[in-house]
Amino acid sequence: MNIRIVAILALTFSSFMVYAMGDDAKQQEMFTKMKQIKVDGIQGRISILQNALNCVNAATSHDQMKPCEEQERKAMESLQQQQKAKWEAAKPQK
Repeated sequence: MNIRIVAILALTFSSFMVYAMGDDAKQQEMFTKMKQIKVDGIQGRISILQNALNCVNAATSHDQMKPCEEQERKAMESLQQQQKAKWEAAKPQK
């Protein structure tokens, strides 16, 4: 009788450990995905800001700089929408 209880407890514990390890693997996979999305967003912002800097440096008047600001704003808005879509797509389904 005691051996059965010990065997059941051992089996339950080992099953729990396998489940927990699987959960850790899923969490690590999710972390990797989210990290890559975050890195892509940072690189996208750097690229947008570099383009804006180049545009502003090339401007010789305020009128020439206005399109730079508008282009930067639109690019940032677009990037934000893309990032939001990536985050939503990467979320685990419940």
